[in-house]
Amino acid sequence: MKSANNKRKNCKPHSAGILIRIQLAALFFLLSSSMIAQNTSFQKVSKTILLKQQIITKAQSTKNIYCDFTQEKHLSMFKEVITSKGIFYFQQPNLIRWQYNTPISYTIVLNGKKVQIKDDNGLKEYDMSSNPIFKEINNLLLNSLNGKILNSKDFKIEYYKNHYEYMARLLPQNTAMSDVLTSIEIYFNRIDFGVVAIKLTEDSDDFTLIKFNQRIINGQIPDHTFKLRP
Repeated sequence: MKSANNKRKNCKPHSAGILIRIQLAALFFLLSSSMIAQNTSFQKVSKTILLKQQIITKAQSTKNIYCDFTQEKHLSMFKEVITSKGIFYFQQPNLIRWQYNTPISYTIVLNGKKVQIKDDNGLKEYDMSSNPIFKEINNLLLNSLNGKILNSKDFKIEYYKNHYEYMARLLPQNTAMSDVLTSIEIYFNRIDFGVVAIKLTEDSDDFTLIKFNQRIINGQIPDHTFKLRP
């Protein structure tokens, strides 16, 4: 019988599971660096029109993104936090790459028409148009990157602030989304409205926290970054 440590090391999600949880985490990837604020220090924002517009303006001015990220999975079945690190890339209008480097190496690329997943077992490709799950996730990502998600009727959105950050809490209103996540919390730097962290909470109260740093906005990203090869 395998130990808990071995189970944790071998805890690698199925391709569809990876896409549902990891790619939803791509909401508002207009990145900057900051410390993660404590939830208890936030106060609700009552006047949200200007804040929404500032976030959307930031999103629309971002042509591409390159940054490091750290992902922490807090699971009730494990005492220790499962930590992964990697690199995120985004290029307008619809190119996205998640590159996980540690502790397991695998990469996911969305190029508008196809989803590519590469790991130690090789490369797999999926047609976006023929798979409703991939198509829905892709649309969600793009709407998040251009700021349109803030006007979506699929979420009830509440805004909070403290001295350093704004936080948008998205509560899913459709069954498909709420079956996966109970809330999405997005933390924005109060100076430039870039996203500094995202927290995804599941119905079991397990959650994933992704923190972003070393961001480069509107730099040069080679075209081959968004094309995986065997």
